Amino acid sequence: MSDDEPRWRRCSICREIPGSAHESWSRGSVEGDALPAAAAKLTVVGAPYFNDYTDRGQCWKRCPECGTIYAWDKDYEFEVAAMVDTIDIHLRRLDDVAGAAAVESVMTEVARRRQQFQVDGARWVSVLLQSNDPGAVERAASELLHNQSMYGEDIGFAVPALVHALVHHKHTGGWMLSLGHKLRRCELGRSVSAGLAVFARGGAAQRELVVASLKRLQPRERRPETKELLLLLLAE
Repeated sequence: MSDDEPRWRRCSICREIPGSAHESWSRGSVEGDALPAAAAKLTVVGAPYFNDYTDRGQCWKRCPECGTIYAWDKDYEFEVAAMVDTIDIHLRRLDDVAGAAAVESVMTEVARRRQQFQVDGARWVSVLLQSNDPGAVERAASELLHNQSMYGEDIGFAVPALVHALVHHKHTGGWMLSLGHKLRRCELGRSVSAGLAVFARGGAAQRELVVASLKRLQPRERRPETKELLLLLLAE
């Protein structure tokens, strides 16, 4: 095999995938040919900001062995009269030029979203610390926790404000329990203890915020896990 041939021809994964492939589902079963098994080894470029599990959409996939890029399209339709749902998936291999352009476009969008999160995150922290509107506080907290869970964003910078809001507001939503679970599992930072370290070693101002929050805590008005959570943070 000559060196000037496309690299996918020498790839154990890509040589099992045709240049264009299609898979159709109806009533929960594949109709006709399925995508080759090797296609399942491709990874989504720009994950988790881009994915292949939504009902409709497009993403680009990369071969983990040779780096070849594929365009992936999924469409979903539900026929109400027949009560039948159909899913169509198309996979198409791109040449090196088109693949590089697709990856550049995706990573530019990922960078834009990460930068936007920093802007939005600062605004949500401000709401948590300053707003007297429980609804606004709950929305801000939920957005921060959603971005951490869905996109893996590091929200360690927001932990003091989240706990501040936890103590100063009564809550009807599920974000309080979600925060408690995440803190207990140390999921709020890039490292295992990053979230807790914001409190334990984050400087005098942050420690004073926690102490002040604890002093304002009224056990009669808060759930037991609220006090347990704050004590856990200080004990780290």
